[in-house]
Amino acid sequence: MAMKKVEMPEIQINQVDEKFKVSLRSRLLVAALLIAVVVPCAILGGWPFFIVFSLMAFVAIWEVSASTGKKYGWWVYVITYIVTAAYIYWPMAKECMGLTGAPTVTLSEFFTSEYFNTIQISTLGVAVSIFSYFAVAIFDKNFGWDDVAHFATFTLLVGLGVQSIFFLRYSPFFFFTDHGICTSTCTDPSVAGTPLFKYLTSFLFTLFVIFGACINDTYAYFGGIFFGKHKLNERVSPKKTWEGFAIGLILTAITLSAIGLILAACNYPILPFLNLKNWYWIVALSIIIPLVGDLGDLSLSLIKRHYGIKDYGNILRGHGGILDRADSIIFDAIIVAVIVSCIVGFKLYI
Repeated sequence: MAMKKVEMPEIQINQVDEKFKVSLRSRLLVAALLIAVVVPCAILGGWPFFIVFSLMAFVAIWEVSASTGKKYGWWVYVITYIVTAAYIYWPMAKECMGLTGAPTVTLSEFFTSEYFNTIQISTLGVAVSIFSYFAVAIFDKNFGWDDVAHFATFTLLVGLGVQSIFFLRYSPFFFFTDHGICTSTCTDPSVAGTPLFKYLTSFLFTLFVIFGACINDTYAYFGGIFFGKHKLNERVSPKKTWEGFAIGLILTAITLSAIGLILAACNYPILPFLNLKNWYWIVALSIIIPLVGDLGDLSLSLIKRHYGIKDYGNILRGHGGILDRADSIIFDAIIVAVIVSCIVGFKLYI
C-alpha cells in the first residue's frame, strides 16, 4: 500500500513597503547614536555611567508627567522628581551618610566599593510618596485617583529600575572580590583596580542584561514584520504577534546562553557563580530576560493605550521616548537584580 506524501507547510515571508524601509533607516541611525553615547559610558562606569543614566531617568519622569495629557501644578513635578531621586540614590545616600554603621565613603569610592551588592528601597520613602500624592489629590481638584496611581507606580518603577541598572554595573566590584561567594573565580580585592577588571570584567553583567533586552526587541520586531500572522494582544499592543514573540524568545535565549557559556568556558564568567558548574543559572537567566522584557513592553503599552497615546515622547526619532526604549530594560534590570540577590543570599550555586 503506497504511503501518502506529507507536504510541509510553506513558510511565507511578509512583504514590506517603502514606509517601513524609511522608518528602519531612521531607527538604525538613532540606535547607532544611542550606542555611541551609552556604551562608552557603560564601559567607563563611575561618574559617566552614573550621570548618563540619571539624566535618562529624569527625562523618563518628564515623559511620565506629560503622558496623561494634563497640566499639573509645580508641586506635583517637585514631589515626583524628589521621590524618583530618593528611590534611585537611597543606597548611595545611606552609605555616604554612614547610616549602616559602616565607615562612610565618598561618591567616587562608592562606585568601586563593596556596598552596591543588592538593591535597596526605603519603606519610609514609599510611604512618604504615597501619602504625598494622596495629599495632593485631596487638595488639588486637577489631581485625581488615576494620577495618584500613575505617579506612584512610575516613580517606583523608574527609580527602582535605574537603581537596579546601577546594581548591574557596580555589584561585580563586590561579587568578584568577595571570597565568601565562591573561591574558584573570585579575585583579590586589589584586582578591582586593574583596567581589565574595571572596564571589561565588571561590565559583562550589565552588557548581558541590557543587550539581552535590546536583542529580544530586535528579534521580535523583525520576526513580527516578516513572519507575523497572529496578533498577540490587539487590546494592549496592536502590532505585536505571536510569531514575533516566539522568535524573539527562542533566538534571545539561544544567543544569551551561548554568550554566557562561552564566557564561562573562557574563564570570564559574567558573575563568579555563573560558571560552567552552574550552567543552569545561565540558561535560566537567558530565558527569563526575554520573557520579562516582553512583560515590561506590554505593561507600558497597556498604560499608553489607557491614555490614548502612541509613544511616551519623541526625543528619539523613530523610537519614541526614553520610556519607549527602556521599558524592557527597566523590568529586566529589576528582576535580574532580585534573582541574583536571591542566588547570593541563599547560596543557590555549587
